[in-house]
Amino acid sequence: MRSVTSTMLCALGTSVLAWGCAASTNGSDTGGGDVPPPLDPSVCAPANGPFSLVIDNPFHPVVVGASWVLEGKDGTNTVRLAWTVPDATEAVEGVATRVVEERQSVNGALSAVLRHFFAMAPDGTVCTFGRDVDVYTGDTVTSHEGTWRAGGPNHPGIRMPPSPGLGDTWAVEDAPEVAQLHATVTGEGIAVTLPVGSFTDTLVTSEWTPLKAGRTARIYARGVGPIVQGTLQLLAK
Repeated sequence: MRSVTSTMLCALGTSVLAWGCAASTNGSDTGGGDVPPPLDPSVCAPANGPFSLVIDNPFHPVVVGASWVLEGKDGTNTVRLAWTVPDATEAVEGVATRVVEERQSVNGALSAVLRHFFAMAPDGTVCTFGRDVDVYTGDTVTSHEGTWRAGGPNHPGIRMPPSPGLGDTWAVEDAPEVAQLHATVTGEGIAVTLPVGSFTDTLVTSEWTPLKAGRTARIYARGVGPIVQGTLQLLAK
């Protein structure tokens, strides 16, 4: 079994809203064989419900009252991402979605607040129906860059499939010119040691967007969710 520590993770990009890594993620290479086609995003189409607010996907559970924090360095800056799951819902394209709030800070100063909209498809896929974004300068909201919702040219995406496997690729976000994110599974069962604990039942993905150079390494732990994002690592869950 391969193992990885926080010191082996790739470097963060400079954007607060979209982290990027120049190198590929840790984990097994998918090899030179046949590349499977992307997973069908229509599983998340509003007409293909019913969707559930109970999101118990093993690698991306979303439970009301849950919270988790990732923190790490971007150069000399300390970056923190703090997620909470309030008892709140939002209707998007007729689908009741669970709200997940993400607060981003740099060197202790709030830089952005995001509200993500998730729901679970009948097959267990975690679908994303968009996000609202408030970008801060000091105490003032200065833009909503990165905001999108399903509808019109924007389509719901797959945040996490029900049974992801090595080489699987899917569209996470599909909002032309705003949020076009893709993910590929590049590793499984990587032993990860962090200050908060050790994890062995893991999933490694590489994420990229045609809107920005670079890739983002993410590692998920079964029953926990994201534990690594670039050089950010789980501090509390």
